[in-house]
Amino acid sequence: PRPITYTNQKDRWQTFTDLNSASGISAYALAFALNLSAILGEDVPVGIVDVAYGGSSIQQWMDKEALEGYGWVNETCSVFYNGMLHDVIKYTSKGFLWHQGCSNAGVGGETIYKELFTKFLNMIRTKIGDANYPIITTQLSQYDVPWTAFRQAQFELTKELNNVYMVSSI
Repeated sequence: PRPITYTNQKDRWQTFTDLNSASGISAYALAFALNLSAILGEDVPVGIVDVAYGGSSIQQWMDKEALEGYGWVNETCSVFYNGMLHDVIKYTSKGFLWHQGCSNAGVGGETIYKELFTKFLNMIRTKIGDANYPIITTQLSQYDVPWTAFRQAQFELTKELNNVYMVSSI
C-alpha cells in the first residue's frame, strides 16, 4: 500500500509505511489509515490529521452555537474546537474518526451524550457542507467503571443516525 501521511498540527507532514515506523501518533488512526490504504490501492492517497486530547469531553469539541441552550456551558466548553478542530475542519476529507467519551461516561452520562453527539455530528456536517459525511466512532473499551449503558448509547447512535459507524475496542 501507499505510505500514509500524517500531521498533528504541530509538526510538518510525516510519512509512515507501517505501525513500527510511527512514534507518538494515534495507533487507532494509523492502523485504520494503513488498512484503508491497502483496500484503496496505491493510486489513492490517505492522510491523517490527528486532532486529539485525552480525557476531553465532547462539549470541548463543539462550537458555542452547537451548545446554545445548555445552562452549564462554561469557559472550558469549545476549547478544543477553537484551538484545534476549527482550522482543520476546512480540510478536504472523506470521513472522520471519533474516539472520545470517557469524560462523558458515568452515571446518566449516556442520555446527554446521545444528544450532544447528535449536535456534534450536525455541527461537523454543516461546516463541511455534507449532510451524509461519515463518522466512525470507537465504542469505549472495558474499564473499572460502569460504562455498559454508555457503550449501549454509542451503539444506538449508529442505528439512529445516518452514516455513523462504530468499531468496538472491547
